[in-house]
Amino acid sequence: MSKTRPARAGNRLAWLRRSWKLTGSVLAALAALVAVISFVLSAVAGSAATSDTGPGVSSGLGLTGPPHIETGGRPATVRATPHLDGKRVGQVANKTRVAIVCTAQGDAVDGYLGPSSTWDWIRVRRADHLLQGYVSDSLVYTGTTQPTKPACRPTVKTS
Repeated sequence: MSKTRPARAGNRLAWLRRSWKLTGSVLAALAALVAVISFVLSAVAGSAATSDTGPGVSSGLGLTGPPHIETGGRPATVRATPHLDGKRVGQVANKTRVAIVCTAQGDAVDGYLGPSSTWDWIRVRRADHLLQGYVSDSLVYTGTTQPTKPACRPTVKTS
């Protein structure tokens, strides 16, 4: 009887060792799978961050979503013309979603999203009115550096 107990204990110990090796192998395989999935997802996110395909893609600043004002905190000034000296017609708070109607070339602005001479004619529904006018594209997140709408009709620079 004393000879069978050590054999059983040895079998149990061997089984336990095999189980741990198997568990370790499964865990290693799962870790490798997670690493591959993470790599693929980061590659996909990286290609979206560098593409100029249109609204809703990621930017290098970690921004995504529909067109919205992105100033880093302060409000953006809405103007009557695509020029820095154009009449101010209102302000739009940071992170406000906007509808872009058309785009125009105007004064160069080095805004939160980088330099641009493109201006977006935007519309923002307010409780009591519709605010519309030009905002520098350097302050409007669209997911691309290219115009997302057709050109606006020509504007005349007024002081």
